[in-house]
Amino acid sequence: MTLQYRNTHWDYYALFEAQSPDAEKTAARNYYSRTILWWGLLAFGAYVGYMAEMLFATCLFVVALIYWIWHSVPYSRTYRNAVLQAMREHKKKEISLTIDDKGLAETVSDVVSIAPWKAFVGYILTDTHLIIELACGSFAIIPKDEISEGAEHLDELAAMLKEKNVPNRITMKS
Repeated sequence: MTLQYRNTHWDYYALFEAQSPDAEKTAARNYYSRTILWWGLLAFGAYVGYMAEMLFATCLFVVALIYWIWHSVPYSRTYRNAVLQAMREHKKKEISLTIDDKGLAETVSDVVSIAPWKAFVGYILTDTHLIIELACGSFAIIPKDEISEGAEHLDELAAMLKEKNVPNRITMKS
């Protein structure tokens, strides 16, 4: 079976989410604790400026507080933008993946990487991707909507992985 598909930064984001399903909650807790500290400091600066009758300083702190609040809520927007910005370094790749009785052969820009079946550590089948983890720490990220042969081939590949006793993981630990 040979699959032709393309990986973009969105596919690497899907890998990140599969590896770290609780990452956003943990990061949000840390983010909001620091954000509340900064809000408190800015509010305190505005209060001190007001009490000292320093109109310019009070206005400066109030404007900074409003700006900070506007750009830090909701966290999900901030978090997603930061992660996507980090993922943008991954350029689009046209990939050809061949799976047979020997294992997997992935071709990217005329470079062929071969992994025998014993190198397969596990896989995750999500609504949008099939992610295969290899023993060397590499991943094959196969997006359902980018397979030129059709998404039904992804289910066929998942069945082949199950047949070869590759564990289906709910979440991956890095």
